[in-house]
Amino acid sequence: MTLSPQKASQQAKDMATQTILSLSGEGGGYRIEGRRTETNKGVHWSLRVHSSSVWDDDDLDNDEPTTSEPAPTRREPASAPWLSTLDQALACLNRAWPWLYVTEVHPEFGAAIWQRVQAAHQSRALPGGVLKRWQKHCHPDASTL
Repeated sequence: MTLSPQKASQQAKDMATQTILSLSGEGGGYRIEGRRTETNKGVHWSLRVHSSSVWDDDDLDNDEPTTSEPAPTRREPASAPWLSTLDQALACLNRAWPWLYVTEVHPEFGAAIWQRVQAAHQSRALPGGVLKRWQKHCHPDASTL
């Protein structure tokens, strides 16, 4: 069975790994990457976390575990486990991830990530410049908060 050029192009696009969220800081950083697949049931993303952070084992200001998800390790990308939701991927990050320097947000995840940043801001205020940087990456067309 031969695929039409249009279907083959879509299939190649679906299998390409894309950066969903990229964060950096003095102690390293995180990158969540994803693969998009489209079926008759809709769009589905598979996500995995890559870490170069020295903070994976620390919660910075809380000794209680905040998640049952395993922390990402410094391993080759191919061996990182694939996850099925953004929340699963974010749970693998240190809980202080909103305070890290955001360098990239995938457009399809901007609104969802912005919601989570705002929730973090509600529980512990982010400095104005940090919040504006998140807004710029999550909603690049918006001019104000």
